[in-house]
Amino acid sequence: DLSGGARVAMSLALASSDIAGVFASSAAWPNEPQASVPIPIFGSAGSDDFNHQEMRTLDLELKSPHRVLFFQGWHEWLPAEVATEGVEWMELQAMRTGKRPKDPALIDALFAQHVARAEKETDPYRQFVLFTNLAADFKDFKDVSSYANKAAELKSRKEVRAATEADQKEDRRETQISDEVYRMRDRMAASRTLKISELANLRRQLKELSKQAQANEDSSERRVARRVLTGFIASSRQIRDEQFQQLLQEVAPQQPRRE
Repeated sequence: DLSGGARVAMSLALASSDIAGVFASSAAWPNEPQASVPIPIFGSAGSDDFNHQEMRTLDLELKSPHRVLFFQGWHEWLPAEVATEGVEWMELQAMRTGKRPKDPALIDALFAQHVARAEKETDPYRQFVLFTNLAADFKDFKDVSSYANKAAELKSRKEVRAATEADQKEDRRETQISDEVYRMRDRMAASRTLKISELANLRRQLKELSKQAQANEDSSERRVARRVLTGFIASSRQIRDEQFQQLLQEVAPQQPRRE
């Protein structure tokens, strides 16, 4: 399920013993995040999705079986190839827990597919992620020690450390900018005295984010700008101020339709 639907699905799954797993697209927790849950979770989010950081946090902090994949896109349904990978991952979880009989042919086919993909990857960070996932997914079915060792070796490389630090820096920047614009909005909405000055400050900040969001080339700056803007706009529709709503229309990023 997508967004709010994913939260509903998660809530139902956590309250039931009859649901085997959850596909959580662009959102996860109905309330507070949890460190462990009794069901496998497959999550996904677009690179420009305003819930991207929520899904990254789930991936980093959830200790029970899960997989989160990211794709180039907005707050939208996951692409078919990502959904297919999710179904395959859920099949492995079902065989691991005994919810379905082990299928050696399927396990062999998926294992070969994942090994080939990881060994073909040339980017050190993406290869590290692929080998890490491979070792975790197939440890109950295959000897994955060599792949776990490859993941450990890659983790120590400076390119992988730099990529990890870049992701963390991007998260911190998104949080900082989000906090700034939400504080401006809340002060504007709460005080007639501050309305003019805070609206002017918001206009400058949002116009700059809009400029960054419309850049032709993908970058950390563009991703953060798109996520902050779309999340801010989605959460600000209830504010009944004509000037403010006009500003939101002016800065809204143009999201291309997927064919």
